[in-house]
Amino acid sequence: MKLISNKLFEMSKKQKITWLIVGITGSLVCQILFAVYSSDMIARGYDIIDFEFAWTINTMNIIITAWNDILPNIINFMIIDMFFPIFYFMIFSGWTLLITVENKWGALMVQFAFYASIFDYIERSEEHTSELQSH
Repeated sequence: MKLISNKLFEMSKKQKITWLIVGITGSLVCQILFAVYSSDMIARGYDIIDFEFAWTINTMNIIITAWNDILPNIINFMIIDMFFPIFYFMIFSGWTLLITVENKWGALMVQFAFYASIFDYIERSEEHTSELQSH
């Protein structure tokens, strides 16, 4: 991980700004697409949060049944959801790269953003695996 943070700190200021802008743009695009796909889910009585906190297979099946006609949209939502951690890593690390100098604390903040996105991927993969197994 130290190698990644060192490489990021070696970027020029223009590259760091571009890194941050790509992260912000990607995040905004994800949020817009989330809103579009969520509206279809909500129209059927359940939001993605309802599904994420469906603690039983029975509850998951009820929600999936309600969403049966929009399952391709649900798959698209999950695909977009897998890109989101990349963009927020780019936002947090880009901001850190712009406001700090290359030092122990700056590297630590970049590493924190990286590990947060990795743990988010682990959580999402476990969540999506259980969703697929329940259906």
